[in-house]
Amino acid sequence: MASWRMMHYILRIFGIFGAMLVVGLFVILASDFAGYNLSNFLLSSVFPVTITPEKLHETYKTSKIKILVVPGHDNKYTGSEFLGTREADLTLAVARNLVEYLKKDSRLEVFTTRDFSTGEYTSEFASFFNAKAQEIREFRAGVKKTMNEMVALGRVTRNVAVERKDTLDGISFRLFGINKWANDHGIDIALHLHFNDDSTHRRTKPGKYSGFSIYTPEKQYGNSDASIDLAKSLFDQLATFFAPSNLPLEGGGIIGDQELIAVGSNASLKGVSVLIEYGYIYEPQFRAPETGDVLARELAYQTSRGIKNYFGAVSAIRPSTFETTLLPYRFTETLERGAQVSRAVLALQAALRREGVYPPPDKTIAECPVNGSFGPCTETAVTSFQKRALKGQVDENELGIVGRKTISELNRRYSL
Repeated sequence: MASWRMMHYILRIFGIFGAMLVVGLFVILASDFAGYNLSNFLLSSVFPVTITPEKLHETYKTSKIKILVVPGHDNKYTGSEFLGTREADLTLAVARNLVEYLKKDSRLEVFTTRDFSTGEYTSEFASFFNAKAQEIREFRAGVKKTMNEMVALGRVTRNVAVERKDTLDGISFRLFGINKWANDHGIDIALHLHFNDDSTHRRTKPGKYSGFSIYTPEKQYGNSDASIDLAKSLFDQLATFFAPSNLPLEGGGIIGDQELIAVGSNASLKGVSVLIEYGYIYEPQFRAPETGDVLARELAYQTSRGIKNYFGAVSAIRPSTFETTLLPYRFTETLERGAQVSRAVLALQAALRREGVYPPPDKTIAECPVNGSFGPCTETAVTSFQKRALKGQVDENELGIVGRKTISELNRRYSL
């Protein structure tokens, strides 16, 4: 009798163990199916982790990364505007170039929301907004309801990085529609392109802030870690030529945001989402006819390199000889302090940056941005270049001025 009881006891232990094993396997399989591992499943007490850096890299190696490029705003809701320059036009120009670069990588499948020739939504998105209008509204209401319930239960902490006005219903509808489309189509990365504005400046006067910043989902969202991981690579690459924002709230360069619909407010996006503010719309280099298109291409190029670096795609997107589209350039005209924003000064600043003299040692890239404007920073850098590269061949009264001998040396190094 005693031996039977012992056997029964052992069988019960094995039965419990077996049940636990089955449950454990179910959780692991369910977690893997949803796109996150067991440890993330157990650690996620609010919104489930929907994408991880590891999953993203694995997808790049084994299949294709689906990227959705979203040029901020549209022909109806044009975004910020300054002296006739519209944000929707600037973002379209950058997106056109970015898609061109990204499509060179066979591991990337690239989509965009707007038609580059008209600025209107592509037929696919226009049809989606019309055919799925009710579903989009229900989706928007549903994620907002869930978020409010989470906050009321104390499971989510409200964390507003930047105070904003309520988004117009039409804009909100389209952005949530884009999020739903991205979820429905298994988009791995959504890249939203924007230009910032300082609401305190006068209508015809530039504001005091400048530089780029990157917004990602706030840390409580399930796509946060992977989004921040990609954002770091994008930030590091853009910072090689451009100045980070000097707006105090954007001081860290990468800002987690809970309410931006574009990066998945109310946990409305499963994939990685990053919003890049490339600069402030009133910055003269974006508005000048001679430099606007040039910078759109350069911003797109450096963004594509940030993605390339993230995935370690050494040969996927071919780098230019100088790792910038601002070079090569053939210098022909004398340049000196006070010169207006120009293509030539942009190329000069890029060359000086490669030479390691721009910005000058006592300045930062935020104080001396690559902006096509020949100011004291460029003058000091030119002087340093002349003293090093020309070694006394330039008269004292010509230091800081790009004259005949300096033009010749720059062309020897930077003109193909």
